[in-house]
Amino acid sequence: MRAIDSDRLLVTHRGRSRIRSPTPISTFHSWHMNWKPASEEDIRDLIDSACERMSAEQARVWERIKVPPEKWDLDPWGNEGNGFWIVALIGRWVVWFNDIEWGFNLSRYASYGTIGEYWCNQDGLDAVVDDVVSGLRGG
Repeated sequence: MRAIDSDRLLVTHRGRSRIRSPTPISTFHSWHMNWKPASEEDIRDLIDSACERMSAEQARVWERIKVPPEKWDLDPWGNEGNGFWIVALIGRWVVWFNDIEWGFNLSRYASYGTIGEYWCNQDGLDAVVDDVVSGLRGG
């Protein structure tokens, strides 16, 4: 796995990958002042790393739902970073990266270009794709 940032690390717990950014609450203010949105290169690196960990079934689903990364709105949370990166669409669901919490999420959307729900999960993309696979199975 390529390192994205020396302050962030990937951990696996109960088979689910999570991307952790060790930012204690006490340092939130100073962290927020230094926060920078994820770049497209960061997103592509995270995708590449997750693809290496995907099962064959997850990879098949990923190939069918992925889209080129693009920024979508989510007011007010995404305003400072000009939106959040989305990486996949399935029906009225969008897979997106929360670069405030540094993790992937699955949310509904009502109109193209606007994420409908804010989540602050710190899951790896492979874990979110696994949730999609489970949902398709009816689980």
